[in-house]
Amino acid sequence: MTRTGAFICDCPVLPLPRLVHEIVPVRAVALAKQNGWNDGVLRIGPPDAAVTANEPLIVAAEVDVIPPDGRVVPTDTIMDVMPIAAKRQGALGAGVSRVAQGVVLLLT
Repeated sequence: MTRTGAFICDCPVLPLPRLVHEIVPVRAVALAKQNGWNDGVLRIGPPDAAVTANEPLIVAAEVDVIPPDGRVVPTDTIMDVMPIAAKRQGALGAGVSRVAQGVVLLLT
């Protein structure tokens, strides 16, 4: 028996998942009373006390905005640097996601 290296399958071929990123440009970030985005300005409100109170692993939550020219900030550790994105439609790895461009979340 000789091997040809070909793979033969009579199963139907499914289309590959398609992921679309909608880019949301962020040119400034400001602390505010409520979360929101308008005209390129991302407003960050305080952490929701009702959410943090129900999570036993959360001891404290604070939000700071570090501008691009203020990057020299002493910290004990950086746990993660994450893009800010939200799923708008579809399953994980497919569909439409909105991604904020010009800003990241830094978890310390």
